[in-house]
Amino acid sequence: MTAMGWALQVASANPELRDAVVDANGEWLDILLADGRTFRFRPFEMISEDAPEPVRARLLDQLIHIGITKATTGTSDGNSSATNTAATGFETPGDHPAKPADSSAFPPTAASTSAHPATTPTGNASGNAGRTASSGTKRGLSGFFSSLFNHAPEQPQLETPPEVGPDSTIVPIVRAADYFFRSDDGRANDSIVYIPLTNFVGAGLAADTPDMIVPVFFSDLNLERGEIPAAELFGKAIQTLRTLNLEQGHKGVELQPVTVGGASAVVFASPAAYQSSWFADMDIIQRITTATQANPSDFTPLFVPATRTSLFIVQDNDPLLPSFFQALARNITPEEAVYPLPHTAAADGWREWIPLPDHPAARILSSLRADFRTRIYAAQARTLRDWPTDFGAIEEASVEHLTTGAVTATRWRRSLGYGTLPDAEFIAFWDDVAAAPTEPVVLRFSVAREVWPEGFQEMDGIWPRRFAVTGFPDADTLRRLREQAGRAF
Repeated sequence: MTAMGWALQVASANPELRDAVVDANGEWLDILLADGRTFRFRPFEMISEDAPEPVRARLLDQLIHIGITKATTGTSDGNSSATNTAATGFETPGDHPAKPADSSAFPPTAASTSAHPATTPTGNASGNAGRTASSGTKRGLSGFFSSLFNHAPEQPQLETPPEVGPDSTIVPIVRAADYFFRSDDGRANDSIVYIPLTNFVGAGLAADTPDMIVPVFFSDLNLERGEIPAAELFGKAIQTLRTLNLEQGHKGVELQPVTVGGASAVVFASPAAYQSSWFADMDIIQRITTATQANPSDFTPLFVPATRTSLFIVQDNDPLLPSFFQALARNITPEEAVYPLPHTAAADGWREWIPLPDHPAARILSSLRADFRTRIYAAQARTLRDWPTDFGAIEEASVEHLTTGAVTATRWRRSLGYGTLPDAEFIAFWDDVAAAPTEPVVLRFSVAREVWPEGFQEMDGIWPRRFAVTGFPDADTLRRLREQAGRAF
């Protein structure tokens, strides 16, 4: 029996689905309830196919119960449940998956080759306990350390979430920035409680329950969004993470050696479902950094927050480092990924590690970096469009493939007047109202801000950072921008 055949059989026997119509459509389970409500989800995004059958059955029943709780009647505009789809893998009629970043939005220039759409990963991780990576397995790295053996998937948008009270076990969760955007409600002034750890990775708060991970919202704590006593809340959550690890029977932070793409690495092995949460514990990370460097000149440890349940450490001088990241690119599904790029621990926090262009790993890292950043900026743009603030034109980033590797790019058109741009690597100025067609001016965004500083202003309270832009460069400024097109820095 196929995995989906098994899921269909178990779902059909679920007593909560009595008189319901249950059908399988590719990787989706489609369910029409007797009262007319519907929902669908992809069970094997959230359940490891390698888990024991009783565990899989229990988890599938839990997912069905969650689906019934949040099922709705069909909608025509797709707005009612798009957030739920991205965050949980559940879908109700009217939902539409996000489109990949459109490289064609960036005017073709000599600096750009044919456009390739960026991937648009989202969401959660799943895995399998105690196994090393194998590029030949169907789910690859998702075979690591199953959090689902003991936890159902986190559900940021449950219509009736479990109560978060003073006795709740609150722990940090580490996710890419776009995970937190899905909970943003500018009109209700509410969202998951979170803080940035890097430009693209954040830490949120969640209540650990026997059945699921329940993200904590500002409204749960009777706080206004932005009113974060960060040191107190997150400091206490990190202490709870350490205690939770001990309660699960682990003596301390456990690191397990693995081989990924032929490269030697170690991975945080516990606590179950919260392995990546150690990325928020800079004290532990600094201790590990010190302990792994007998001689600091030997190598630099790189920390890679790959998925919810896999935080890797690799050496920057490993000759198989390109293969390591190629394996991540092949084997981590979009739904599992956090931000699988390397970081180093500095005294004041994290730094994303970006090698020089001639480094053997530079090309694969540029591809991963561009894909994940455009995904995050696309989600940020969608969030800003739902806010009651007039930001003007809200531009996104695209992936451009140059001879040296992939880059992020954005554009600014004269006709837009005013708006906001992501902090992409390149920008194209495009006079789209000129009487005669003109070639766009393409250069590094950082250089453009130096040449035309009056045109850009960094926006307050926006993460990842964006720039407000007003007007369009005059002829003399465009000439100076064009002259700087070849500057690398």
